[in-house]
Amino acid sequence: MKHNIYSMKFIRIIKFKSVISFLLLVGVLFGGASVVSAATANDTISSVITQVISITTGTGTVPLNITPTGGGVQTIGSDTVSVSSNDAAGYSLTIASANACTTLFTGTCVTPLLTIPASIGTAAAPVIQSVNTWGYCATGTYVPSALSTSCPSANASNQTISATNKFAGITTSGVSIGSNNGVVASNTTTVYFAVAANTTQGAGTYGSSVVYTLTGL
Repeated sequence: MKHNIYSMKFIRIIKFKSVISFLLLVGVLFGGASVVSAATANDTISSVITQVISITTGTGTVPLNITPTGGGVQTIGSDTVSVSSNDAAGYSLTIASANACTTLFTGTCVTPLLTIPASIGTAAAPVIQSVNTWGYCATGTYVPSALSTSCPSANASNQTISATNKFAGITTSGVSIGSNNGVVASNTTTVYFAVAANTTQGAGTYGSSVVYTLTGL
């Protein structure tokens, strides 16, 4: 009987050890599977968008033919300047004489035979045109109000000199006729030019050139 008791105890001990061994084995197997290693890597994305600005004029020529009278008449002509800019800071559009002269002249700028002086008005303060002068003004979304407010809205030929339209005189340094902050897909400015003359102005073919400059800010 005692033998049987001891045998039973022995059997219980063996079972207990088996359970411990199993738990240890399970712990090793599952405990090892829970350890995970990780590594990361990054990409930096870079894209340079090149600045693209463009400027074109409509006809490139503005005829201002005039048949003077004793009291003086005025002829007004125009051209358009179209610009586009993807500069996020915006752009500036200026006008200036393309040469060292501010007059319209016959012959050459350096040695003119006859001249028509530029208006005494400025872009900040244009004036009603005096006889035997020429000038400009501009209209458009971004044109300074001083230059556009009294600018004509249409061309005219040999009309009485307007008492309301005002013009500035061209300068040899650039003067702003438009600026904007931000990208502009397309914008058009209309620039008007005018000559006023009476019969004291000598007959001839007068001319000069202006230059428009578009600059990204």
